[in-house]
Amino acid sequence: MVARQLAHSPEQELRLDWQLDLSFTAIHTIKLGGGMRSTWPRRGMRRLVLDSGPDRVLDSGAAAMLLSNLAVLALAATAGCAPTFDAQGSLSINGEPFEPVSCRVLAGTKGGIELTDKRGARLSLALPPAHLNAWREISGVPQVSYVPGAGERPIDLGPCGSVTLRGEGYHGQGKRAASGHLELACSGAVSIKGELRWTGCF
Repeated sequence: MVARQLAHSPEQELRLDWQLDLSFTAIHTIKLGGGMRSTWPRRGMRRLVLDSGPDRVLDSGAAAMLLSNLAVLALAATAGCAPTFDAQGSLSINGEPFEPVSCRVLAGTKGGIELTDKRGARLSLALPPAHLNAWREISGVPQVSYVPGAGERPIDLGPCGSVTLRGEGYHGQGKRAASGHLELACSGAVSIKGELRWTGCF
């Protein structure tokens, strides 16, 4: 969003040359203040551009309403964008690096997350099901299980380590995206050690 102040008179008249350029993945219709209404473009389109033109003159009240409306549009665009998983830290399984490339929030009969590496190995950290609101944190000792590869049986390691989930803004399909942190030092049929922080798990 770009807004430039071109003139500001003693009467608090404000001249703005502004443009709002949003990228998004969802379709929304939003009622805006002052009788304004904005509808996201049809499915398949990826950008919405609103431009006032160079000669739009707004008084102080209209300027405040404009900025408020632009904030609503920006928030809706952010909420409509699916998150991108990003992880920092290191995990090892039986001494070999486990580097997750995707993350899935578990929903239904159990909560928690499942991490998958590029080979298809999956590490599940299950917590009791709970409603994860935006910015709410849930912590606990997870039930850990490991699937070495596609078609292989899961190896149950029982309760081990700690995991904290923090709700993010994006939600859909009956669950909410989560960032978080985990620390593991598990032993048994396999040994899992390490620490990981992540964002954008969905």
